[in-house]
Amino acid sequence: MSRFGRTALYPALFLTVAGLAGCSPKVNSVQPPKEWFNIIYVATAYSEAETRLGHAPKNVEELKPYLQKFGNPDELLVSPNDGLPFVVNWGNASKGSGYSIVAYEQKGKEGKRQIIDTRVMPWKMSDEEFTKRNLATPAVDNKSSDKAENGK
Repeated sequence: MSRFGRTALYPALFLTVAGLAGCSPKVNSVQPPKEWFNIIYVATAYSEAETRLGHAPKNVEELKPYLQKFGNPDELLVSPNDGLPFVVNWGNASKGSGYSIVAYEQKGKEGKRQIIDTRVMPWKMSDEEFTKRNLATPAVDNKSSDKAENGK
């Protein structure tokens, strides 16, 4: 190889290697806050239960088998923010393009509650907005939440 050929080859090789090193794939993973995982699991399990059962789950016993793959269902049904069971809208089927609320926190934290709908995308809502939207707390079918709601 001639001197000119080597002179041109070395810089080209260097730039190729440098370019490849700079283009290595980096995964930018955006994780939701850890406090949202339980409610996301509840909504995901709710959606799967609705699909497999042919109807929206009617109670916690119909939902629990679908929650097990995420962990202990009894723990997942409790909000890490307020320590109370999530309020789940049992039997509330997904309808067309509308997004039904699946679950929300009873009290939340710092004046905001986690809410999740059939899109399985959680968000926070202020207590004021929650009241304006008239999201009444339906009966929750376990004794710990009844005690919390009734102050017993």
